[in-house]
Amino acid sequence: MIVTEWQARHGLTAAEHQAEFDRLAARGFRPLRVCGYELAGVRRFASIWAVQGGSAWQARHDLPAGDHRREAAPAPGGRGRERARTLTPPPSAAAGPGRGW
Repeated sequence: MIVTEWQARHGLTAAEHQAEFDRLAARGFRPLRVCGYELAGVRRFASIWAVQGGSAWQARHDLPAGDHRREAAPAPGGRGRERARTLTPPPSAAAGPGRGW
């Protein structure tokens, strides 16, 4: 894969990440990697985006930890779902019920 146009973001709050997601997706960018983390008790996001072709894609936001595990689980007899491969939960996602990302 040759990527000629890409963008990177880091240190974004959930609201800032959502705004950048909407803006970049509307311009034809796809997320290559999204990482959630916690800084001073605030969820933050870093992401790498690129303009590239491919099949239709979907995104999920604010998933509780259990829902994230179900989304990322391998399909019966197969590998993990392609749409879940860019997700990296922050340490707080494992902290207990109600902790989503």
